[in-house]
Amino acid sequence: MVLSIDTFQHKSSYYIQKNILNEVYKYCKSFHQIIVVSDDGVPFSYMETLIKNLKNASYYIFPHGEKNKSPKTVTKLLDFLLQKEMNRDDLIIALGGGVVLDLVGFVASIFKRGISYYAIPTTLLAQVDCCIGGKTAIDYQQIKNAIGSFYVPNKIFIDSNVLNTLTKRQFNNGLFEIIKMGLIYDASLFNLIAEKNIIQNIDSIIEKAIKDKIDIVKKDPFDRNIRQILNYGHTLGHALESYYHFKHLLHGEAIAYGMLLETKQKDIQQKLCRIYKKIHFRLHKEIDSKQVLNFIKNDKKISGKYIVLPIIKEIGKCELIKITLDDFINSLGGHHYE
Repeated sequence: MVLSIDTFQHKSSYYIQKNILNEVYKYCKSFHQIIVVSDDGVPFSYMETLIKNLKNASYYIFPHGEKNKSPKTVTKLLDFLLQKEMNRDDLIIALGGGVVLDLVGFVASIFKRGISYYAIPTTLLAQVDCCIGGKTAIDYQQIKNAIGSFYVPNKIFIDSNVLNTLTKRQFNNGLFEIIKMGLIYDASLFNLIAEKNIIQNIDSIIEKAIKDKIDIVKKDPFDRNIRQILNYGHTLGHALESYYHFKHLLHGEAIAYGMLLETKQKDIQQKLCRIYKKIHFRLHKEIDSKQVLNFIKNDKKISGKYIVLPIIKEIGKCELIKITLDDFINSLGGHHYE
């Protein structure tokens, strides 16, 4: 399946197909030089599969982990591109999860004012979230995504077979973003996850989640209106990631807490908890929202004393409201769920 999206006066194509990793070379023939960037957490067999048919291809691998989504890693990658004498007629490919896609997309956007860029997400989180919509970023001074740009990949290749090497925890890490999509925009997607076998239906789940996010991004490519509903659970979630120094909680797990704490309806909270139990995710950390206050104050959605927040009306329907930061903090309270 091929899906397309036109944003920023630029067209991106999404290729969703099992084993497509073996066919990426067909879309790279017009480039003189290709650099594939990954981290050492991605199975090297994926790199071998990708580059065996690529001409004039080199690869660059950096250490895995959120702590490496940093200015230091950016500088090292830029040095490598300059050493290879890359230019704007060449191609850089990101092969990996969210950290790789965020960082490589950012580098592609600033190297010689923009170089052609493909994304091959190898985690569920990256397939349904990071690779869609053109947001790139690195962390700075313990602030999540403090520096970034909008830069969409020319092509994105989605292969559900690469998910077979993920741990259960990493699989769930991406599933939480899909749950969020169902919660804010697509009740049928939410119900599919809640009621059906997730593994048996994973291709349909991925396809629906990608279509939903593309639909939202098309309506608001620069994240100034409806696209902000995608931030559901993220205000607290990003603050928790920063509070824990990007340790202990994965991104999706932090969002899982954020969704539950930002949801006011008890019946929806209970449905979320049932899904969490279904996928064997136990909320074992009691969150004191006051402890993460300073990190919430650095949220990019804040303007003056106010913050724009997505609010769930019912499953599949969401609206944006503007409230004071104090009211948001007070509304969270100190919740604990088992």
